[in-house]
Amino acid sequence: MSIYHSMTDEERAKTGTDEYAAFFSEVDNSKQSAQAILYWMMKTFIDSGEVDGVYLGMYDRETNALVYFVDPQQENHFGIGEWEEVSAEEIEKFLTWDGTGMLYDVSDMEKYGWMCTAGVPVKNKSGETVAFVLVDVTIETLFTEMLDYAIRIALSLAAAIAVMIYFLTRHIRKKMILPINRIAQAAVSYTNHQQDHHASFFSDLDIHTGNEIENLSLVMADMEK
Repeated sequence: MSIYHSMTDEERAKTGTDEYAAFFSEVDNSKQSAQAILYWMMKTFIDSGEVDGVYLGMYDRETNALVYFVDPQQENHFGIGEWEEVSAEEIEKFLTWDGTGMLYDVSDMEKYGWMCTAGVPVKNKSGETVAFVLVDVTIETLFTEMLDYAIRIALSLAAAIAVMIYFLTRHIRKKMILPINRIAQAAVSYTNHQQDHHASFFSDLDIHTGNEIENLSLVMADMEK
């Protein structure tokens, strides 16, 4: 950040170029191993697919900028010391955070669209905030995850309902449809063999459904007798 503040506006405007990167070459080389570890840690988190970006940087009030220290993102990658303009509201929200609640900002960015940026401060031994570990999640990603979740829930409910319908249909068939069909068939047989006083059509049904259909079969058997 000392290097960043020592630069002129014209020099800062060259962010993203080799000429700009040369200003931070000494820092880049002297901290190569630490940067490699941070880079690997953050890239592993990005590769998990849960967030769109994890990076280390610092906000600057004077230039309304976010200065990047470690940024392992595949797209829109920023090298050490490179920066991009952010809103003054976001800067104040992060730099004045009192440690209560969750630290995040949702804004509509021209480059990325609607995005939620959340983070935690990194402090030095004196308790001063010197950097932020930041995480980006686009609203599009949130909507996609919500849609995937809704689809999974819908499929789970559909499967559960299908199983319930299957067992309910079997129960209805066993307790209602089949017994009623047997009673109806017995009634047809009884009508066709009324002269056979030794025949027993309803008494032989042996229906045990435990409901009104069983009562009906017993009444029919009594009528037959």
